[in-house]
Amino acid sequence: MKFAGVAFVTLLAPGMADQCCYPSCGSQGCNAPGEWCSQSQSNCEGSCTGHFCPSGPTPTPGPTPPTPPPGPKASYCPSANDITVAYGTPQLNNQGWTVHGNGGVATKSTFNLLGGSVEFDIDFSGVGKGVNANIYTISPSIAASGYTPDKYCDGAAMPPKEFCLEVDWVESNGACGGATTLHTIQGPGPNGCTSWGCRSSYAYDGKTKFHMKIEHGEDGSWTTYKDGASVGTLNPAPSGNDWSILKSNYEKKGALIYSSEWEGWVPLDKQCGAFSTDKALLARSHFTVSNLKIVGSVVQGPTPTRCASENSTVVTAKAEEEVHPERAAMIKEDEQLGVNATDGQCKFSSYEFCCGVGKACMCNMEKGGHKQCLSASFDYCCYKPHFVGNACDCSKGPHSGPVECKIIDLACSKLFTKAVTSVVGCTLDDAAVVAACEVAGLGPEDPLADACAAILGITVEGGCLALVKEGASFTAAKCKSVAGCAGSERSMVVV
Repeated sequence: MKFAGVAFVTLLAPGMADQCCYPSCGSQGCNAPGEWCSQSQSNCEGSCTGHFCPSGPTPTPGPTPPTPPPGPKASYCPSANDITVAYGTPQLNNQGWTVHGNGGVATKSTFNLLGGSVEFDIDFSGVGKGVNANIYTISPSIAASGYTPDKYCDGAAMPPKEFCLEVDWVESNGACGGATTLHTIQGPGPNGCTSWGCRSSYAYDGKTKFHMKIEHGEDGSWTTYKDGASVGTLNPAPSGNDWSILKSNYEKKGALIYSSEWEGWVPLDKQCGAFSTDKALLARSHFTVSNLKIVGSVVQGPTPTRCASENSTVVTAKAEEEVHPERAAMIKEDEQLGVNATDGQCKFSSYEFCCGVGKACMCNMEKGGHKQCLSASFDYCCYKPHFVGNACDCSKGPHSGPVECKIIDLACSKLFTKAVTSVVGCTLDDAAVVAACEVAGLGPEDPLADACAAILGITVEGGCLALVKEGASFTAAKCKSVAGCAGSERSMVVV
């Protein structure tokens, strides 16, 4: 729609036909004459968010008005009241939803995700083969009160329906496999990100529940991660102008998160089966999105609920004395000493915040992992501790006591009762990992349970995948070795 292949020209020349240019006449990026965006001013400056340049001599372009600065970037964890029913009878939850049968949901607000991210857990295990279950963004114009279904648009629409930018994070063919797709050009065709899309398709290899994270660059480009691994490159590859269109739309209109379940088209039709026409199958199908977290700024609509970590404050000795008098003495001692008693761990009151609210911050592991705390919390706890100078490393106890190898040994024995020889066997379910750490003696409220889970879910899983891909098997003994425990008498710290 907006451009195809090498249809962009460098500059408008006198006497040329109407064109739609980005961001102004005389720019290097313009749709070719006759393309949909160039056919009228309403097309160009509406759905295409460009600047209409009529035929005739082109005046010297004046300065381009600056794009209004985005609002403050924040972390949002939408409540059920921040999400709306698009159609059908979905169930709205805090930070997610469940869609049963033919139905859909949407956020009430749109977000500028440039330089930000979105992450969530998704469960496709209840979706029938040939049913399309999905989550994506569109960029409609909405009222200050929020999105309503009459404002729907997408990247496959043709007149009289409303076309707009569509960014498909995942469209799933049942529980078999999915695709990530970009649509910037109206109409079909193989040249560029048309309604056919710039797409990456992938099989799930038997795993139907996973964590997804979408990270956007400031230029509009984005990467989609599934359980920490990129889903691959898009084909055909988007051009810089595709990213410019995405950037322009996210700045001016924002990204509305939309999620639905329907029949009529599915990816991977040869590998996973053609789209279903069985209405009973669609009615039985269901999928769930949970733990939705958005890092960005609100462009249109009401301001949704911020994540609890942004509203939390570090516990002071006075507040702690009121709520947990048994800890007051420890905190007062911490405040006198400045740090905990051993090895420079942060103060106990800081530790309670960094390691006891939501997912713990594992300062010796990569920021942004799906088993890691929120990035804002990570920066606070690991780089800029609020109290005197020491980071809060939740892989250690409040006084720097390490996870003992006897705990890891027991957990490895619980998880790997048989030798694993496949990639699927290496992919550890979060619930199973947590259960193994609890069986080994760490209760769910123990901060070291997070360290145990991180060791098994990240370090061990990575070691298992590496060995299996080399043709070897992975056993409980190798689990212990990868975790750094050669024998049960040694303690360990996550490395």
